[in-house]
Amino acid sequence: HATAPPSRRRYAFNAMFSISTNASRERLSYIVEGNAAAWRARTGMEAYVRMSNWFGDPNERRSDQTTTEEYMRVLLDSVFTVSPAGHNPECFRMYEAVEAGSILITTRDDLVSAPDASREGAPGCPDALALWSDDLVSVPN
Repeated sequence: HATAPPSRRRYAFNAMFSISTNASRERLSYIVEGNAAAWRARTGMEAYVRMSNWFGDPNERRSDQTTTEEYMRVLLDSVFTVSPAGHNPECFRMYEAVEAGSILITTRDDLVSAPDASREGAPGCPDALALWSDDLVSVPN
């Protein structure tokens, strides 16, 4: 797929994630879903917002997730991609968004610690990701 320049993309941003992964994702979903219509009214630009309650194969009939085909299309057609941490601060979405030419939006806290890291006894990965914080545009919580 060829990537379009930002000025020719349909969506200002996309937010596609499961809200069951951690509490911060659920809070973020309320903010994004509650402001999507206001965003369009103010800017004239669309936002693609699709929250899922279930994590599994997105192509299964019972899934409420975006299908793989739709996910790829939306990434290629979005200027920005909202990427909250799940079980770890990084996920495939980060790399997929960059490959699609979509600018990643995450929080600084997501870059330096994993919300569920204590579940596995790990303190997160501040040493690996803290070095990125100077290069990424990040939005504080």
